[in-house]
Amino acid sequence: NGIRSDMTIKSLQSTSLTSNIFYRSMLAGNTAFSPFFEQQFTTTSSWVAPAGITQINAIIVAGGAGGARGDASWRSGGGGGAGGVLSQTAITVTPGSSYTIAIGAGGGDSVSGSNSSAFGFTSIGGGRGAGRISGSNRTAASGGSGGGGGPYNSNGAAGTAGQGNAGGNSGTSSGGGGGKYTAGSQDSSVPSSGQSYPGGAGGAGINIQTLNANLTSLLVGGGGGGGALNFSASGAANGGTASQGGASGGGVSGTTSSNGSTATANTGGGGGGGGACNDYSGGSGGSGGSGIVIVWY
Repeated sequence: NGIRSDMTIKSLQSTSLTSNIFYRSMLAGNTAFSPFFEQQFTTTSSWVAPAGITQINAIIVAGGAGGARGDASWRSGGGGGAGGVLSQTAITVTPGSSYTIAIGAGGGDSVSGSNSSAFGFTSIGGGRGAGRISGSNRTAASGGSGGGGGPYNSNGAAGTAGQGNAGGNSGTSSGGGGGKYTAGSQDSSVPSSGQSYPGGAGGAGINIQTLNANLTSLLVGGGGGGGALNFSASGAANGGTASQGGASGGGVSGTTSSNGSTATANTGGGGGGGGACNDYSGGSGGSGGSGIVIVWY
């Protein structure tokens, strides 16, 4: 029977860097010894390759997009797309050399996320959801994962190959933003009560342990849920659900609409779209989550 021990060696914290370094040893029959080092970057900073290290692996997660704002003209907001999730192995580095690691910010209400980059690779920020801003229609934007579509029957936007998926289309309310693992869902176009329509679910992200089982568990790359839509002064419906760091869309109840929820920081999750009640109110889109870079060797 194998014995596994995990020991935290060091934790570094400063205004420019928050990182965790883990040393993990695997003993199989008391004959094999394999060290494992992991470092997480949550703010833009630099990394110096240690002596003797010539190859590393990295997961680069971009900032998630904000969900779109709903308004009182029968338009709920599409969910924000997740930031792109890019996994690279066997990256060549030079011991003693310094490398810049840039962490993308999450987008605000109806704003796409920002790119993250490290070691010559770039993950693309998530695309904003479709909605209506200051009387003008805005289509969903493409990105690492694409934003969800908004009323009526507008399409979700495309994701970037290898980094994420497309946002969900709009049927009656709004589609969910795309995620790393799956595309956002189209709303069902079936009212939950009266003339109230729930938003589509955000696309699923991933746990980084699916990329390497020794990594610390972390959920990243979930799309934001689409906002719900109400055509009457009664009835209620929920915004679209989300997971893996993404945020749920705003719901509706009677003449009141809710804001989309804000995604979790350092997950690249998409923000939720705002709900909308005809002739009464519209909720704001939730902000997307900032990105993160994980390095291990």
